[in-house]
Amino acid sequence: MKSFKLKTVFCLVLSLFTALALSACEDQPENGSDSETVNVNTERLFYENDGSVTGAADPCVITVGDTFYMYATNALHNGDCTYLRVWKSKTLDDWTEVGKAFVPERDSWAVSSLWAPDVIEKDGVFYMYYSGFDVMKKRMGIGVAASSSPEGPFKELEGTFGGKTYSRTVCPFDFGFAAIDPDLFIDTDGTVYLYFAQDQYNRTSSIYGCMLKDDMISVVDGTMKMLVTPSQEWEGLNYANKWNEAPCMLKHDGKYYLAYSANYYMQSAYGVGVATSTDPLGNFVKPSYNPVLQVDPDWTFVSGTGHNGFFTSPDGRELWTAYHSHIDVQKGGSERKICFDKVSFGAGGRLFVNGPSISKQPTPSGCSVYKNVA
Repeated sequence: MKSFKLKTVFCLVLSLFTALALSACEDQPENGSDSETVNVNTERLFYENDGSVTGAADPCVITVGDTFYMYATNALHNGDCTYLRVWKSKTLDDWTEVGKAFVPERDSWAVSSLWAPDVIEKDGVFYMYYSGFDVMKKRMGIGVAASSSPEGPFKELEGTFGGKTYSRTVCPFDFGFAAIDPDLFIDTDGTVYLYFAQDQYNRTSSIYGCMLKDDMISVVDGTMKMLVTPSQEWEGLNYANKWNEAPCMLKHDGKYYLAYSANYYMQSAYGVGVATSTDPLGNFVKPSYNPVLQVDPDWTFVSGTGHNGFFTSPDGRELWTAYHSHIDVQKGGSERKICFDKVSFGAGGRLFVNGPSISKQPTPSGCSVYKNVA
């Protein structure tokens, strides 16, 4: 039986390499043609979740042309959360830190505890939504900054929008409670939505959503709604404190998938679930197949896989997710690294994450001349 399994694995691996090679050969010019020879970069064939970006958490990845840009929370034990960084890569395996994407002005409403950046592009402008500690209200809040480049620098959005004047000295979103983990979603009809988590009210974190005006900062009156709260056994309902946080919205085949993280982020059981609806602010239902990303208790190679964000491959053919996990799988804690895995859909629209992976995986479609047709 063991020999049969080894032969089976070998055949599967051989088939994958053959499929990749044959697909690449289809793109090669024929001998004797006037076409230039294709320069095949074999280093772009695979990536591995081996900690190419460490000391970071709560990732957001956007795809601009053939380049991935990533924003994240500083997540070392003594991490400096007074600024937000940006990295870039063309393969998910060779990240280069560009530098500080956002540094608030000294008189801004939040100059510390800058967490969970989310970046989205609209009409040529890149908007960064982030969590920060409101020095006036003494609680966490959500801010927005803008830039003409994905590399920044991002500056707090100020001015008059929707008949209201906004200043960097005042938190632009006042929901009446502590709010963290913003996520922006632009629907196919152009409508803009903001999702976020209420941070620990009565020892529970829940996820809310609301509609924004086209100015990307003004909330449409009467649209704010609580969407999900801890309710499934895997979410740690026996804990004194309970979490549904880190929302991330995705639309597929007319259905809305609200990804969220549950359990305590410093523990191994931190994971990702989804809730679905036919409306971006509708009644979201958590499927029985949750969680979609979590480590089994007896699998000690990865720990704390949560706070995910979705992004596409350079050619737009594949869907991927970025998330963080613990650097020390035994200790857990706040020191984390960034991971990536492919996302797909099965029968009935069931969402699958091909992870958490620890071995080499094919890079996203469009990263090289090779095509994964397996």
